[in-house]
Order: sequence, then structure tokens, then C-alpha cells
Amino acid sequence: MRRETSSTGKTNSRKDALGQSFFVYDTPGCFITSVDFYFLTKSKKLPVELQIRTMENGVPTDIVLGSTTLEPNNIEISIDGTLPSTFTFDSPVYLQQGEYVYILIADTDEYNIWISRVGDVEVSTAMSADTANIIIDKQPTLGTLFKSQNASTYTPTQTDDIKFTARKAQFSPGPASFRMYNAQLNTFADRNQLIPNPIEVFSRKANIGLTSAITDYTDKYIIGGKVLQNNTTASGFIESLNGALSGDHQGLNITNAGIGYSNGTFESVNFTTLTGDGFGATGIVTVSGGTIDSIAVVGTGTAYSVGDTVSATLGDNTLGRDLLLTVGLVTSVNSFSLTNISGEDFDLTNPIQYFDSSLGYGVTTSHLIPKSYNVNTDQNDGLHFRVLHNNHGMHQSNNTVEINGATGDKVSTKITVGFAASSFENISVGSSINFNFFEGSQVTTTNPGLALIGEEIISYTGVGENTLTGINTRGVDFSIPRTYDADTPISKYEIAGVSLRKINTTHNFANVTNNISDKITLDQYFLKITGNKYFTEDEIVGGSEVKASQNIMFESITPNVQTTNFEETFIETKVRTTSASSINGNEPSFVDKGFELISLNNDTLFETPRMIASKVNEDSKLAELPGAKSFTLEFTLETDNGNVSPVVDVFNSNLTATTRRINAPISDYRTDSRPNLLEEDPHNFNYLTKLINLESPATSLKVIMGIFKPPSADVRVLYRLKRVDGSQTNKIFSLMPGFNNLDVNDNIIDPKNNDGSSDTEKPSSIGTNFIDHTFTADNLPQFSAFQIKVELTSTNQATVPLIKDFRTIALA
Repeated sequence: MRRETSSTGKTNSRKDALGQSFFVYDTPGCFITSVDFYFLTKSKKLPVELQIRTMENGVPTDIVLGSTTLEPNNIEISIDGTLPSTFTFDSPVYLQQGEYVYILIADTDEYNIWISRVGDVEVSTAMSADTANIIIDKQPTLGTLFKSQNASTYTPTQTDDIKFTARKAQFSPGPASFRMYNAQLNTFADRNQLIPNPIEVFSRKANIGLTSAITDYTDKYIIGGKVLQNNTTASGFIESLNGALSGDHQGLNITNAGIGYSNGTFESVNFTTLTGDGFGATGIVTVSGGTIDSIAVVGTGTAYSVGDTVSATLGDNTLGRDLLLTVGLVTSVNSFSLTNISGEDFDLTNPIQYFDSSLGYGVTTSHLIPKSYNVNTDQNDGLHFRVLHNNHGMHQSNNTVEINGATGDKVSTKITVGFAASSFENISVGSSINFNFFEGSQVTTTNPGLALIGEEIISYTGVGENTLTGINTRGVDFSIPRTYDADTPISKYEIAGVSLRKINTTHNFANVTNNISDKITLDQYFLKITGNKYFTEDEIVGGSEVKASQNIMFESITPNVQTTNFEETFIETKVRTTSASSINGNEPSFVDKGFELISLNNDTLFETPRMIASKVNEDSKLAELPGAKSFTLEFTLETDNGNVSPVVDVFNSNLTATTRRINAPISDYRTDSRPNLLEEDPHNFNYLTKLINLESPATSLKVIMGIFKPPSADVRVLYRLKRVDGSQTNKIFSLMPGFNNLDVNDNIIDPKNNDGSSDTEKPSSIGTNFIDHTFTADNLPQFSAFQIKVELTSTNQATVPLIKDFRTIALA
């Protein structure tokens, strides 16, 4: 052996290198784990890098397959080449059968390394007086030592070899597994950022029935007027005055005159309430040209309010439809609806007051005493708010959500004097307006107020002139006390009379028990605050920094996993998933679905929705799973060849989770009018054609398409027309009659029962087959253009309907 410098000695450039080629004979290759080299001298400061490169035409290339670096303190030196310095790769380097080269690189010429040279004396015998010198008479390997100049030219030295010891991995036969778990879905990631002002709060509303009608003070009890109650703190604003309809032609206004009605005069018509609480009204209806010409109220009914809507059935002609009447005038008011209620609830003992703005207080009307007080049982009980949160994935009421970052609804001011992180002194502000009341009561030591300065919440117990006093708590709710310069914004920590601590917190969906329409949809949900303080205004608020936790829901996954497999190796992949709920389905959430095989090369489709749960949901619902993780990816590796193993690159792997935005929001298409509208349609998956113009007028429509319809799915069809006798396209879509509303002669039984289904009942699809469906609407008024809307629904987001070969026919 002899020593050799690790560079040529002509330059200190890191690009100068020393190399040693070698061969891999194993089939189909091997994994190098570490290599020992033997040094005589070393640098005190600069490291040595080892690279494994490919060879081409007997010369090293620039292709690096693996590299690692040793610092000087990890390098051993010896005068006889016996102490190894081990270079261990971060991960085993796979080398298939062939020729490669070790390249040693250093930014110094202070390193000397031991080599073998044919004809030289083996160094250990040369240094021993008791042993005869051994002459090196052949190369220890078939490799070659290479020297380089600026990494551009490698010069081989056929008689020299670097001394090294290489180690390869030896793999045990039989399977072995490892698991990867989902990342923690916290609330503070960019994906959790909601749209600006994503929170809508709803004030407390109630209906007050009175012991007598309002005959006096009709100019005081008006819509928008403030109402109070003697001897209580109750107050609210009149939203509607309720009572009997005005008689004759003023009580009901024609909003939509309808189409298809028989001409003539209809007496004793019973009006059906669509919105509001009114009942009992009757009247006379005159029809001309198939539409309503006039309305005269005869029976005035009760409990109606201006803006309520009603409709009616006229005669025996079942073709008439779309009549919409709006309450225009109410007389003999004996109840009113209040909104923005604050303070105590109204009682049934004390008289009502109207607020006189010129006096600045309430004036009692002693004969008006509540005989009933009914708080709304929907979102307007003063305790609920709605969050707009796209694709939140929390579809069942057993979910928990964490909200933070919502800010107050009052205009902020600024501090006028700096405020230290450790200070509890009074805070000088530009304006103390709005700070003296908190949650409807005067700020005191027993009712402290909260303010947000920077990102810190502080508590104060008094308000002076442009001063917040009695600072008793810094860093409320784990916010961090800091030092603030003058002009730092400060605002009251409150929305619509309710502390933001009741919004910026963790909420349980199960607390929302009121009868609220669309309580949870794909892109929104309702939540309920705690306590007995109510929202005093209807507002859309929150600011631009609101974040909320969310689940990642999916029905299919596509792994993006980098793997290497060999002829005698095997990889099996499984996932352990957690169940999720379709938005209008009944699948339970947070059920461990166990392990199931998946493909690494193709999409894996699940029969029901699954989820990667938010951290707050994992902690509260999945504590029994390993690490409380909702998603596990398991790899089982096996080899029949001890030299190789299948490889999974865990550092450059991910997967794509896909969900389908489909719902089934309508339980009865005959009575729910929302699909008939364009913007208010609650369906998330529909197909809308362009307006199709006709050269000649038509009176019939036919829609034909092939439909793949799993058992959980459905398809409904609607249309709207541009009538020949009208200048505009109908704003309202009409449902196709449907097989349940056609008699044996395909005549419509009752237009009110149209449901948009096909002309004949069709079975669900089996396998992947598409079944032709036909939808027909006959005897329509002449039209010159039409538009088709197809509603596609499913109660299982994993199995959705598909359509193909869509065509429409308009017939004269």
C-alpha cells in the first residue's frame, strides 16, 4: 500500500476528484449501504464527500447515484492503513449489475488516502522488523484508480487501486410491513382560510300576539319601529304587522298570473299559504286568456303579514299552474313579528311601549299587553350563526369544528400611547365609543369587556374618556402578550352583542337542534353559541382572517408513490380508512373501515365516502386508533433474493384524494319549488343547456338520454320556454310530468304533481350499463325557444349518476 493525495496537488478546487471503479456482479444488482476508506492525513476543517457515479466507456460520468459527506472529526487516520473511516449513505444505494465508480472530493489537498500499487511493498510488512516484505504483485480488484483535472478529464492509473471496504444490504426472506399515517390537519394551514366575512349571525325573532287589535297609535307601531316593554329590559324592532287581509282588491297582489287556467270567474276560492303564518282567506278570481286577471278578497282570514305569499287551485282544469299572490295590505293588526330582540324576553304581564325618538324613551300603551310570545324555532332564536366553508367535509352532526380569527363588527380605533407586554396600565385610545357596553351590559368588574389589540385579547373593567381602565387580564385564550406601539389598532372583541370567545372556539354540530333548513350542506353549516346572550343584529361578518378546521372527504384515491420493484420482489399496499357521510346520505361518520387492498398504479374507488379527519375530530372521535390517525397507508415488502428488496420512496410520495360534489337536497319535487329557480336551485350537480331557438313554434318537448343510475342516484328534468305570445323567457323552470303523474293515455293527471321523472319507470343500472330514458311535456303553449335543466342527485357520493347521448326534440 501507499498513500495518495485526494486531489492532484495542482489545484484546491472541489471539482478535482479521486476515483475508484468497481464492478457489481449480483443479479439483478445490490444495495450499497456504506464504504470504508483509509486515510493517512486529513484536514482540520474541510470535509470529504463520497459519491457513487455511473461509468460510460470506462470513464466516470457526472451522474451521481448516491452521496454522503464526512466531517474531519469523523475521519480516522493511521500510518499503516488499518483504521477505516466509514461513509454511510442516508439510504441504501441501488446498483444494478455493471461498472461504477467511487468519487472522493475535497476542497483541500490536506487529505492523503491509502492505495495499492502493483510492485510496491505492502505497508504493514514494510514497517515490521519481524516480517518479510510482501510485494504487491496483482490488483486486488478489477477496478481502476482515476485522477481528474477540474472534473473534465479522468486519467486512469491501471496499476493503482484505492483501499476500500464496501458493504451491501442483505435482506431477509419473508414479508415485512411499515405504515404511513396522514399528516395532522390543524386549523392554521392555508387550506383552512375561509372567504372574507364567512359568518352570518341571526338575531332573535319572535311573534307577539296582543290582547286587542292596534286601533290607536297606528302611526307609532310601524314596520321598523322599536318596541319595548314596561318594567323589563326587553326590546325589538317590528318586522311585520300581522292580522286580517284588507278586503276587495287591496289585500292580495298578483305576482305571477300563472298559465293554463280556464277562463271565467271563480268564487269562494280558498287561498293556500306558501309563506308566512296566515290562514283562512277566501276570494273571487277572474281568469282571462289563461292567466289571472283580478283578485278580490272576501274572507279576510287572520295572521297574515305584508309580503306573505299564497296560491290557489281554480276549477277542475288541472293544466293551470304557477299562480303566485303576495299579501299587499293587512288591517286590524293584532300581532306583530319582532326582530333584533335584545334584553329579557317579553312577558305576558306588562304592557307594550313604542319608542319615541323625540323623547328618547319608550311610551307605554297600557291596553296593549302580550297574550302570547313565541320565539322562532329556526336559526332566528338569537343563538345560531352560519359559516360559509367550501368543501368542509363535515356532513354529520357528530362533527366538531374549531374556528378562529373572526374579528368584531365595530370599527376599530387605535391606541395613542405605546403599551408594554408586561403592562397593566390604562390604555389610551383614539375613541372609547362602543367600549363601555359588552354583551348588552355596562362594563364593570363583574361584567368585564374584551378588546383585541394586535393579535392579543385583553380584559378591561372600566371605560373613561378615550381610556380603557381596569386592565386585569392579558393574553386571554392563550393569545400572546406583546409590546404595542402607538397607532396599533384596537377593537371590541364582540359581534352583534355577543363575545367573540363564543365564536372563536370549538363547536359541536350536535348542539344545533333547531328546525333549520339546509342545516349542513357541502359549503356551509350552522353552529350554536353557548350562554343566554343573543345576537342583536342580522349581520354578515368575521373579517378576512377567519380559519376553520375541516375534514378531507374522498370516494377515490390515486397514489403518487415512487417505488422500485424487481423480478423476485413483491409490494402489497393496503389502506385503513375512516368512514364519512354523504351530504344527504345516512352513512355514519368516524367508523374504522379496516384495511383493504389498493392499487399503486390506478384509482381505487370506495363503495362509500371516506375521510381524513381534522385534528380536532381525530382527537375527539378516533382516540382508539393508532396515534388517533384517520388514514393509514400500509406497505408489505417481500423478497426471494437476499441482494435486493422492493423500494418505496417515502419522502417523495403523496396521494390524490377525490370527492364528488353531488347531493340530493329535495325530498319531494312536487312541493319544493327551489329546483324551479335558477340561482336558488340547491342541487350541486346539474346540466343546463343553452337557450335553444326554433325556426318554427312548437308545443311539445321531448328529452332523451342514456342514464347510468345506481340505486342511490336519481335524475330529474325541467324546462323553461320563450313563449310566442311573450317577449321574455320564463324565469321559472317547469318539471316534466313524470311516470307517477301520467294516466294510461299519457295525459297529465294533475300539474301540481309533476316531479320531473321519466315517462316510464326505469330500474337502477346493473354493473356499468346505461339505460335510455325519455322525458316528455305535451300540450304546451306555443314557444319559440326553450332551455333544459337536468338535476343529477345521489344519497351516496361514492356512486353517482352519469348521462350520455343527450338529445332534445321540439314538436309542433
